[in-house]
Amino acid sequence: MNSTMISALNDLSDLVTEYRVMLGELLDDVANHWKRFENSATAHEATPHLDALTHLAHRIAGSAGSFGFELVSDAALRLERQLRPMIEGPGHSDAGKAELAGLIIALLEAPQTAHDHADAILPSQSHSGTLTASARKPLFIVDPHCERALQTASQIAPFGYETRLFHTVEEALLAVSEALPCAIVTELEFPSGLLDGTKLASRLAGTIPVIIMSERTDFAARLAVARSGCTAYLPKPIETLDVVNWIDELTGLKPGPDLRVLVLDDDRLVAEHHGAILRAAGMKVEVLAEPTALLQALDHFAPDLVLMDMYMPGCTGIEMARIVRQNRQYLGMPIVFLSVESDLSRQFAALSPGADDFLTKPIRPEHLVQSVRARAVRARNLGQVMETDSLTGLLNHAHIKNRLWFEQSRVERTPSPLAFALVDLDHFKQVNDRQGHLAGDQVIRSLARLLSSRLRRTDIVGRYGGEEFAIVLPDTDLTEARTVLDDIRSTFKRIRHHGNDGEFHVTLSCGLALFDATMPGDGQILTADEALYRAKALGRDRVETAVQKSTLDESAF
Repeated sequence: MNSTMISALNDLSDLVTEYRVMLGELLDDVANHWKRFENSATAHEATPHLDALTHLAHRIAGSAGSFGFELVSDAALRLERQLRPMIEGPGHSDAGKAELAGLIIALLEAPQTAHDHADAILPSQSHSGTLTASARKPLFIVDPHCERALQTASQIAPFGYETRLFHTVEEALLAVSEALPCAIVTELEFPSGLLDGTKLASRLAGTIPVIIMSERTDFAARLAVARSGCTAYLPKPIETLDVVNWIDELTGLKPGPDLRVLVLDDDRLVAEHHGAILRAAGMKVEVLAEPTALLQALDHFAPDLVLMDMYMPGCTGIEMARIVRQNRQYLGMPIVFLSVESDLSRQFAALSPGADDFLTKPIRPEHLVQSVRARAVRARNLGQVMETDSLTGLLNHAHIKNRLWFEQSRVERTPSPLAFALVDLDHFKQVNDRQGHLAGDQVIRSLARLLSSRLRRTDIVGRYGGEEFAIVLPDTDLTEARTVLDDIRSTFKRIRHHGNDGEFHVTLSCGLALFDATMPGDGQILTADEALYRAKALGRDRVETAVQKSTLDESAF
C-alpha cells in the first residue's frame, strides 16, 4: 500500500469520526424543529419548521449512508418523501402529522439501532490505482544464460520495471509461490528440455502473463507455446520496445498521467469523503464546497471529470452543468451527478443539460471508483485521438504548446519554477538512411516510451516534430531538470535497436529553458531551442541550458 493510499485511508477514518459528531448535531436540529412544528398554532408558523425538516432530511439522507450509517440514511429518505408533498400540498392533515411523527421518531432512534459500518466506506485495495514503479510487482526474467539474462534485464529496466532473474523454470516457480510477479519473460529452450519454457505457463494456468522469446520459428514450437497457454511468443531478434509493449499491455502498468477529478458538493464532509475514496484509488482530486468557485477550479485544475451534487443551495447541479457547457473548452468533459434523488424522471431530466451520468447516494466506494474511472478514461481516450501523435501516443505539436502556455499562465498566478526541454535524436537522418525507416520509427517509439516512464506524472511530454520531443516540467528548476534529462540521455544511449546493419545505438541532445515572465508564450520555446543548438554544436549527446545570445552558425548541425 503506497503512501498516497495510506494518507487517503487515514483521511477517511478522520472524516467518519467528524461526521459522527455532525450527525448528532443534525439530529438535534431535527428534534428541535419537530418540537416547534408541533407547537405551531397556525400553518404560517409551522411552514418554516417544515421547510427546515425537509432540508435536514435531504442532507442526512444524502450523507449518512456514505459514512456507513445506512439505517439513518434510509430513515431520513423516508422522512423526506413524506415531507415534500406536505410542503407542496394545501395543508397538514392530522393523519399526515401522525405518520410524520412516526418517521421523525424512527430517524432519531436510527443511530442507536444501527451497527457501525465504517469499514464499508473504505475502498478495496484492488482499486488502489496505478502504483509507482518501485511499488509494483517485479517482472521475472527466466533464462539459463546468466549474461543474456542480465542483458535482457538491463534493456527492460529503464522503462520502469523492477526485474528479478532466474536461471531455471523450477527457481521461477518456487519464487512465484512466495510472491506473484506482474509477468514472466522466459526463454523457450533450457538445458533440461527444448520446450521447458512452456512449463511456466502450463503450471500457472493463466494466472500470470507469460511471454516466451526464442530463435525458433517452426510450427511445432509455436504449437507447443500455444497449447501451454503462453500469452505471447516473440521470435528473435527482438526489439526491446516490443517486449516492453507486450508487458505494458498484459499488466496494465504502462505509465501515464493520473486521472483528475473535481468533486463539488455543498456538504464539505461528503465532498471530502468522496475525494478521499478517489484519492485512495490513485486519482488526483480537488474538492469544492462552493459552486461559485467551479469555473476557476476548472481553469487551474483541468480535471478529466466533474462529480457534483444535484441539489445545492443557491444553484442546482443542472444549472452548474449548463454554465460549464457554455464554454467550448469543456464540451467533452464528463459531468456526473451524485445525489440522493431516486426518481428516474428527474434523473433523466438532469442529464439533458449536458450531464453524462447519474449516481445515487449512498454509493459503495468500489462502485464510485469504477463509475468515475470508466467515464474519465473513456473521455481521455477520445480526447487523445485528437490530441496525440499517432506514432508515439504522446501529445502532438499543437497540444504540447497549448499545455506549455497553460502551465505558464498558472505560474504567473502562483509563482513556481517551470522548465521546458527540447530533445532531439542525434544523426537521425543517418539512422533512417542506413537502418531503414521502420528502424527509425522504432527508435522514436523507444524514446517516447522511455520519457513516459522516467518522468513524473505531472510532467507533460509531446512529439514536437520528426525526431524532436518537447517536455514541460512544472515546479522544476534548471538544476533539477538537467539532472533528470541527463539521466534519460545516458539511459537511452544504452538501449539496443535493430536495423539493416544489425544492432545499433542512438544518442540524443537536449536544450533546457526556465520560464521568464518577460518572455511568455513562444519565448521559452525559442530559448530552449538555442540551448539545443548549443548542445549540437558542442558535440551532441549532451544536455545544455541556453546562453544569453547564441553566436553559433548553422554549420554546427
